[in-house]
Amino acid sequence: MVFMAPRTPLQWVLRTAYLLAAVLALTYAVEVWIFQLEGITFRDELRVTPWVALPFILLMLSTAARQTRLIQELSYLASTDPLTQLPNRAAFLAFAEDQQARSPAMILIADADHFKAINDRYGHDVGDEALISISHKLRELAGPDGIAARLGGEEFALCLPNPYGHRCQTICAALCAGVKIPQRAQPVTLSLGITTLRRDVGLPDLLKQADQALYVAKDHGRARAVWWPDQTFALPAPELSSRTPAA
Repeated sequence: MVFMAPRTPLQWVLRTAYLLAAVLALTYAVEVWIFQLEGITFRDELRVTPWVALPFILLMLSTAARQTRLIQELSYLASTDPLTQLPNRAAFLAFAEDQQARSPAMILIADADHFKAINDRYGHDVGDEALISISHKLRELAGPDGIAARLGGEEFALCLPNPYGHRCQTICAALCAGVKIPQRAQPVTLSLGITTLRRDVGLPDLLKQADQALYVAKDHGRARAVWWPDQTFALPAPELSSRTPAA
């Protein structure tokens, strides 16, 4: 629909093209009428028309460029957490849905341990710095093929394709060991709930599985990673691997 509000850069370009064509057609019609009144020949008209239309063309192209930049900025703001500059929950879900259709992947939900105590003791400024430091670490661990996102509060998520071999163990070890922040001597540790992203289970159910695994990690001392569904403790307490959470 041409006259609906544009929502994408392509729609803005199409809208601008239609408006430009309308302006050129109107300009040409006015010129023809004026030239006929003044007895100007068609050859003279062809020499004058481009110069008359040029300012309108430049104006429309400039407007289209500004609108495209605005759409890109709004799209970035709609998909990015303003504090950490990580993708937000909506962007994470979109990435995970796309990955689910491609190949198996790992979903990891991470929650900063004792974060409320950090805010209460050191202030919200230090709490914000802790979240930013955690986001930097997660972005580094996600690499170019994965995504790190902030789901809300002190809860983060990773989605990583091909979650096999030592990569998962390395990521869990790094996050459970904690992330250092300048204002605090002890690093901020994270508890992790992990599940495998697969096609036979809906994404909301997979997130619930990772959440339940995260609750087990919290219940057993924090700073550890738990796999769903067998509740294997990846780190650091294998003796608790038999624990099964309530459904």
